[in-house]
Amino acid sequence: MAHSTHVLKEYFDPINLGETQLGNTLTVGVNYHFTSLEKQGLAALAAKLPMISDAPVAMDVDLSCFVLDKKMSAIDVIWYGNLRNANESIRHQGDALIGAKSFEDSLIQQEQILIKLDKLPERAHHLAFVLTSYHNQPLAKADKGVIHFGDKEFPKLHSISFEQIEPDCQSLIVWQLSRTHNDWQLTAPMIDLKLTKLSGKSLKKLTETFISQTQAAQAQRW
Repeated sequence: MAHSTHVLKEYFDPINLGETQLGNTLTVGVNYHFTSLEKQGLAALAAKLPMISDAPVAMDVDLSCFVLDKKMSAIDVIWYGNLRNANESIRHQGDALIGAKSFEDSLIQQEQILIKLDKLPERAHHLAFVLTSYHNQPLAKADKGVIHFGDKEFPKLHSISFEQIEPDCQSLIVWQLSRTHNDWQLTAPMIDLKLTKLSGKSLKKLTETFISQTQAAQAQRW
């Protein structure tokens, strides 16, 4: 069976993984080229002060996975500050601080999360994959930015281009996996969290906002 890459246009039809040929080890990955942007807002004002550089800042796009239970309560967050869950069924492959600067760099994903579906804790009912911009730059400005969903054999089976992200969005729920009876369903919520970078200080606020936004979207859907 031939595999083709699906790029989101105006919507993404939910997919039941049992109806695909995806394996048990799934991958979510991000590709983008090195992107240097002028400082904006408070950072631009601060750059006018002595001893503070006014040099452009390279974009740093971060990928994370929020794990929720059946009642949409947070169980875990896998991100560059917490690279794996307790049984290592979800593993973040590490933090890339900038985009690809060479042809060779562009052939690999700058950040990737591996998910072993058959090893996930029973409490895990929803896995949501979130993009954030560490320097609070709009995600859509990342040169040739794409987030992929697939498995080890077909890591780019489904893809969403950053060009399809709202111009001012800095944090976005892109993919969501949810248990449905004996299967998992993949959707693309594309929910703007309207927050800034993911860090140790912002993690709690981001988690709270993520849960409230996701619950609101679920209620609206039904």
